[in-house]
Amino acid sequence: MPDQKTRIAVITGGNVAEREVSLKSAATVAKHLDSSKYEVFVIELNGTVFSEQKSGARVDLNDFSVPLDGTRVSFDLAYLMLHGHPAEDGRIQGYLELLGIPYTGCDVFVSALTFDKQACKDYLRSYGIPMAPSTVVFKGKGYDPSELLGMGLPLFVKPNKNGSSFGAGMAKDQKEFDAAMAEAFRYDDEVVVEEYLQG
Repeated sequence: MPDQKTRIAVITGGNVAEREVSLKSAATVAKHLDSSKYEVFVIELNGTVFSEQKSGARVDLNDFSVPLDGTRVSFDLAYLMLHGHPAEDGRIQGYLELLGIPYTGCDVFVSALTFDKQACKDYLRSYGIPMAPSTVVFKGKGYDPSELLGMGLPLFVKPNKNGSSFGAGMAKDQKEFDAAMAEAFRYDDEVVVEEYLQG
């Protein structure tokens, strides 16, 4: 009797700007996993609902199983192909750890730390790692543009907690700075303003 195949949940989708990239990445992974060894299920996140992509069956969030063909499918591994929230920030890793489901990628702490750009910089700075000076501006708290521009132009402006480069830009003058801040705030309620380092 042949060994049962390893059941893999390729988790994709999400409610972020990188959603389409996530879906394409998951399709590529699912296509290339060895079907003689693995039974692959693409699990898509839409809003707060996870569902199995082919059947549309909703995932039971109590144990991350899927009711399919009169049985419950549980998973041996979660292959994370979510971009941005809730995978790059460590949220889904914590959930999977509570359920005892192994997953690909880094753990909760590393994910949460590295997704928060300023927190990561502050952490690394304590180890003497040089990096560009920066500050975080919070949406709705107000800020003094002249003080930030006093850091020196050009400046990099980017969402503090967002994947990829969505909302990131470089400002060479006041007008570009104002536009960059508005764009960054479209993606996050915290924005990093960082001095330019010439490479």
